[in-house]
Parts: sequence; structure tokens; C-alpha cells
Amino acid sequence: MIEAKLVEHVSDAAATPVRGGSVSNIEIDVRTNSALPRKPEIIPDVRQRAKAVVQPETVQPYALGNYEPRLSRERIRRIQRSLCVSPVDGIISGGTRSAIDAFFQGVQKGASGRT
Repeated sequence: MIEAKLVEHVSDAAATPVRGGSVSNIEIDVRTNSALPRKPEIIPDVRQRAKAVVQPETVQPYALGNYEPRLSRERIRRIQRSLCVSPVDGIISGGTRSAIDAFFQGVQKGASGRT
């Protein structure tokens, strides 16, 4: 159980570059995108009407693969703003994926146009 929680926590971590001065550092972001378990609510009287079950909001409703479902909406908003994707809604979809693909194609070519 402990190992599973540790693996889950580490898999949610993200390394992001931090520039400052003449040295580049790596910052580890360990905020989790996973849903935390909730404590069960104690019902004092069994004849009491149960509260309606509210489904949690899906972080990324159109996520593909294993990585996209873990991306927070704030992280996707930052990506959308950086790549000039509209609307900046924090939801990864076709337009956002196309902009990310175009960005990485440009990175592979480099500024000189050579691969």
C-alpha cells in the first residue's frame, strides 16, 4: 500500500526548468493531479434521506493516453497561452494538440531550418 502511494506520488511529479542568473536549475513540481480519497460521511439516522451523489469533474474530458488525464487545467491554460491557442479554457483538445505538435516540429527543425 505504501509503495503504491509512493509510486503514484512520484508519477505525478513534473520537472520544470527554472532560469536564474548564469546557472540553470531544475525545479520538481510535486503537486498531484490525482483525486484524494474522501472520508465517508457518518449518517446518524438511517431513516434520513441520503444526499445526492455528485460526480467529480473530469480534469481532462477529452484526454488521450496515460499522460493527458493527469494534466491540470491550469497547466493546460499555461500551455495554451504560451502557444496562442484560443480559447484558453484549460481543456486539451484537437486545437491544443495541433499547436503542441507544431511547436515540437519547429523545435526539431531549429531556428536555422536544419534538422
